[in-house]
Amino acid sequence: MKTTTSKKVSNADLYKEVTAKIISLLETHQTQWNRTWVSLGEDGQPAYNALTNRRYTGINQLLLSLETTERRYAKNAWLTFLQIKQQGGAIQKGEKATRIYFHKTLFVDEKGKKYDPEIIKTMSKERIKKLGIKRIPILKYYNVFNVFQTTGLPEKCYHYETSVIPTALEKDERAERLIQSTGATIDYKANQQPCYLPVKDVIQLPLAHQFKGTEHFYNTALHELAHWTGHHTRLDREIINTFGSPKYALEELVAELTAAFLCTHLGFTKTISNNTSYIQSWLHTLSNDTRFIFKASRKAEQAAAFIMEKNNH
Repeated sequence: MKTTTSKKVSNADLYKEVTAKIISLLETHQTQWNRTWVSLGEDGQPAYNALTNRRYTGINQLLLSLETTERRYAKNAWLTFLQIKQQGGAIQKGEKATRIYFHKTLFVDEKGKKYDPEIIKTMSKERIKKLGIKRIPILKYYNVFNVFQTTGLPEKCYHYETSVIPTALEKDERAERLIQSTGATIDYKANQQPCYLPVKDVIQLPLAHQFKGTEHFYNTALHELAHWTGHHTRLDREIINTFGSPKYALEELVAELTAAFLCTHLGFTKTISNNTSYIQSWLHTLSNDTRFIFKASRKAEQAAAFIMEKNNH
């Protein structure tokens, strides 16, 4: 069984494939409000490689966590076919792989000659320009399997302990440290509409006890904090207030995904916005731009990394 991309699958087809999966998720979410955007396994972990323990990022975190939710896997742990074989395991009969995606960059000159990325690093800008070398991003994929689609792996691969996730209105110390470490100005007022004001560079939030629970409060706070990272003095994203426009839809999806990534880091589940208007806006834009979800997940990863880096200093 091959674990790398097939030559028959074009770059455009892969973008369409991922977009179709996300559209399906959003359409399902409109009728099932309790569906999670980035879910955790019963061990409280986001998607990770069971052999290396490395967490999957970006679009792969979304897709693998979606599979974990839909298939009700006890662990969000994954391996390639080769890794399963190396560990003495086998795929259960009838089980199908899940694709994960990555970008590879090709460097090609005017005559179609390919150049190794390491060689490109040694070239001057003038030399690159003279040869007419272009940078071409190519989308590739690997096939992976959840550990519960296998047999014969070491027992530790199947073992898990249920994680206790806070549900009551209780302060979460890790989340508090994460938010406070950013130095963001947050204005708390009763009955206030949650929002980020770019002109003032201020986040507005209702009082904590007005939320239904701990996770609802931190989900909202992290969503607005994601918008805060887009300020021109930070990651300098274009924040548009025109509802329904593609740029507005992109920024809102970036904020949703950033909050989702941070919530998995903190051990919370993250429920996507129940606002049907937002979902319809995303569906419309996704249908017209197959690279939209990749743009959003890339920018969300940058925002989440920016916030967590503040917390580590």
